[in-house]
Amino acid sequence: MISNNNKPNPIVKHIVLFAILVVFTYPGMVCVFLVVQWFYLAPPKQMKSLSELRSTLPSSRVHGVSMEGNEYFVVFGRWLLPNDYSSGYLFDANGRFIGWSPEAGDVDSLSEYWLKARFGSDNTSMSWGEAIERVRLKRDTSAGPE
Repeated sequence: MISNNNKPNPIVKHIVLFAILVVFTYPGMVCVFLVVQWFYLAPPKQMKSLSELRSTLPSSRVHGVSMEGNEYFVVFGRWLLPNDYSSGYLFDANGRFIGWSPEAGDVDSLSEYWLKARFGSDNTSMSWGEAIERVRLKRDTSAGPE
């Protein structure tokens, strides 16, 4: 009689299947996650000013920061995951949109603004109304007398 002791161990079989799933699906999941993150956190395509972002992120605070003698506004937006940095949106002193990052903490071209808004001693946290009023006053003073 021939014994059939060469059957694969069911635990090994499950580990191998799991490893195959992770190897082949993990990169796909990461790609899907990045695409979803980008579309979920991206500012509206037509957005050009600070006041236009207000309707998208009404509960956010606005941070005023100074960099190299210029004033900027930083708005931190939504989180996709609780342990990630939130999205960040940057505007100049006239309220014009400059750029954004889906994770305002990653090393990118705007990271110095995110750091200054979070940890800078001279950053000013303000409401949307205060920020939009500052932009209005800046525009009025830069227009000069009529």
